[in-house]
Amino acid sequence: MSSVLYPALDERFQSHTGPFGGCPIQFEGHLKSGEFVYARARETFIEVEVYACENDFGDNDARLGHYREPEPYDAGQMPVEKFVDYIVRKVDLHLANKQ
Repeated sequence: MSSVLYPALDERFQSHTGPFGGCPIQFEGHLKSGEFVYARARETFIEVEVYACENDFGDNDARLGHYREPEPYDAGQMPVEKFVDYIVRKVDLHLANKQ
């Protein structure tokens, strides 16, 4: 899925679903470099998980990257633009650390 609303996602992802939902707000996609990314914001945190492939999703030992930060209020209700910005920043950090 391509998103006219969030071109920064299209620059990094070959395909993605989301952001969608609320409480939690979620996102998943495949980076152009091949990794699978899952992100969510709920309760008082926001996080991005990176895996080599979608089949590894949920296996904490298989994570290539895990970024989690506190959010002072109900993270599941945060503005979608803030959620997308967090995803982009953490994906960029992950890709920079790969080099």
